[in-house]
Amino acid sequence: MSKMPSIQERALGLVRDHEARAVAMEPRFFLQRGHLTAPAPVWKYVEGAVKSGADLVMLDLEDSIPQGDDAALAAGRANGVRALTELDWGRSLRFFRPRGIALDPGFEDVRAVVTGAGARLEGLVWPKAEGAAEIALLDEAFDATCAIYGL
Repeated sequence: MSKMPSIQERALGLVRDHEARAVAMEPRFFLQRGHLTAPAPVWKYVEGAVKSGADLVMLDLEDSIPQGDDAALAAGRANGVRALTELDWGRSLRFFRPRGIALDPGFEDVRAVVTGAGARLEGLVWPKAEGAAEIALLDEAFDATCAIYGL
């Protein structure tokens, strides 16, 4: 009969697993004085936010698009990719916020922006997560997108 690992052994195993997945991050990801959120469907606001010099600029697809407005959604995705690939962000961190799982269960916002912007995107802010399972599903969708498109 095999002996069940102790709590300490299981905890150390979790620590090892965490350390194996850890990603080194630049200090600027930890020290931010100002975050600026801009509605992605409105280019003049996107451009102004990027030029603002804020420590972190987040292009928003979640709160800035009325539900069911496909034109605003398409403009928001296109503006996000355009801003990430064409504009000079200076030292600003480049983030976007997709619509949440209730409005975008296929993670199409993530797929469109990640594949369009590639490594120019530095992060995303997931809205209103309801639990760990939702984040795990987002992680799976993100990893699958990156694998398909070689990112």
